[in-house]
Amino acid sequence: MLLNKETIENLSVNKQGADYWNTIKKNISENFGQIINNPYFDNYLKTKLDISFEFDSEDKPKIDGPNAYAGKLENKKYEIVISRELLILMRHYSYKIIDYSLLFSELERCEKNKKTLSQVSDIIFYFWMDFICLHEWSHIVKGHLEDYDNNNSTKKLHFEFGKLCEDNEDSIYLEIDADRNAGKIMFGRFAWSIPRIQEVLNVDESEIVFNFCIGMLYLFDLIFFIGGNNRQCHPSPVDRMMILGASMSEALHIKHDILKMSEKELNKIVERSAQRFILEYHIDYKLNASKMLNEFPKLLEEYTKKMKDLKLSNYDFIK
Repeated sequence: MLLNKETIENLSVNKQGADYWNTIKKNISENFGQIINNPYFDNYLKTKLDISFEFDSEDKPKIDGPNAYAGKLENKKYEIVISRELLILMRHYSYKIIDYSLLFSELERCEKNKKTLSQVSDIIFYFWMDFICLHEWSHIVKGHLEDYDNNNSTKKLHFEFGKLCEDNEDSIYLEIDADRNAGKIMFGRFAWSIPRIQEVLNVDESEIVFNFCIGMLYLFDLIFFIGGNNRQCHPSPVDRMMILGASMSEALHIKHDILKMSEKELNKIVERSAQRFILEYHIDYKLNASKMLNEFPKLLEEYTKKMKDLKLSNYDFIK
């Protein structure tokens, strides 16, 4: 991996002033609020929940290192917290990956395109943050923080990286469930944003979707690095891209007019992006593509069975 967690404080982006970070936090909070406060969800959420959202304080941090958590404070009251280190790391990486040839390969990396490349970085970063926030939100609304014995007064924290698999053997299935729901919601927002993205990049819809998938693979790769290469706790980057692809297809099936392309065309683009990423990085990251692809159907089958066994349907707001 190109990044070392211990060097986060020394990353150049961390030298930006308070105004820079306050603007970023404001944008993330507003984007997230626009999504979850959509009246659409009022028809699906069976229980009204009080969910606060915040960024970790530098003076009194709740999180150690690059991480995020969804926490249950008391009955029907929850919080989502993003650590300062995770925000710095993701902003840094969003700048870093625009130098890589996989993203918008036809866009020449030169001084003339510096502004456009910076805008691409911004687009990728904010979609990443949408996904992270929606992933944590999904853990809450899908009932992952509830005790399965219905002891709803118990406080419970779900840290994204590290602790969960030690406490819960269902970890990987809850991660898949959160990815699936977050992916459906985020893809609708992404599809709505395509015309605005085309104002920055004069490319067709299929090219934008392909590069969106590549950008998300870089996010999943970063998450996998932070959390450790333990497939028992979290899906692999390729797993998560396939889960997201399935979610994208579900979203398009529900509302087929959000894209000009068909579900079949979308699925081909998702598959092509995963293959291209694997081809580029399987040696560096020791990805066993054949093994992962062969195991994925079984993983989905186990996930479906586990969700039925856990009986979290009271929070199953997206069918």
